[in-house]
Amino acid sequence: MTDLFITKSKKEQLLDYIKSIHYARTSQIIAWGCRNFCNRSDRNARQLATEGRIKRISDEEKIFRFQDTKENIWEFVK
Repeated sequence: MTDLFITKSKKEQLLDYIKSIHYARTSQIIAWGCRNFCNRSDRNARQLATEGRIKRISDEEKIFRFQDTKENIWEFVK
């Protein structure tokens, strides 16, 4: 059951989404923003990264986990 009076910001909702899937591509973040009527989801991801709540994975780890992709991969920080 959801409480309709407690609302989270779109930034917090994005953090919950990244937390639920652990790794998120930039395209997934933008698609999440389209589904949730948030046109600044990519900017929110960058702000969450400066706050230290998520981080971009290194190029070596990106190649190891996702083979050959050119987009950034965001990881939830515990």
